[in-house]
Amino acid sequence: MSIRSKENIGKMYNFRFLDENRKITKSSIKQALLPPYPSRYYLNVIIFTVPSILIGLWHYGIIPEHKQGFFCKDPLYSHKYNGDTVAPWMLATVAIFLCFFIYFSIEKIRSKRINELISFVCLTQFYIYFKHFIIGLCLVGGVTEIAKLLVREHRPHFFDTCQPNTNENCTIGTVVLDYTCTNTADSYMDVLEASMSFPSGHSSISWYTALFLIVSI
Repeated sequence: MSIRSKENIGKMYNFRFLDENRKITKSSIKQALLPPYPSRYYLNVIIFTVPSILIGLWHYGIIPEHKQGFFCKDPLYSHKYNGDTVAPWMLATVAIFLCFFIYFSIEKIRSKRINELISFVCLTQFYIYFKHFIIGLCLVGGVTEIAKLLVREHRPHFFDTCQPNTNENCTIGTVVLDYTCTNTADSYMDVLEASMSFPSGHSSISWYTALFLIVSI
């Protein structure tokens, strides 16, 4: 690839890690990490930090939690907890794999030679593509988590995990608004998660990944 092509792609994406010879070196990386930064960098930091701080404050009880009531002995929440059907790490792995697979499959179809897949232009474009995917993924995950904490919809295993102190000696069908979870065998986070069913994190991440891939193709 010509120096001119590298220069154009560097300018196109404001790729800060190139030196004056359009190469990535230790000194160019060090220089790129020094301020001042583009305004979009600060926006990305805000997107990451604000939801993280709010989620942390809610999770650890610093911001008072909103308790959702329930009907006494409601069969909807009387199921046993058997663990996640799809673990979060599995969903994240599949989403990232699809990101790699779809991008390089499309580039392979477009490219005339295999070495174009590892060219500077292709890898730089993938860096931008993947960065946008991760930023969007974190934003969707953060918004979903905040919505869960606001809505506080119980999971089907709520009684088994929370073990509310007012569920045993109440009249079936009555609304219980004042209760305390008595389960000490599970962690505080597990008990908290028992009331964070909606909106679904698995669904939101799956939809986001699908829409991102469709739009990017």
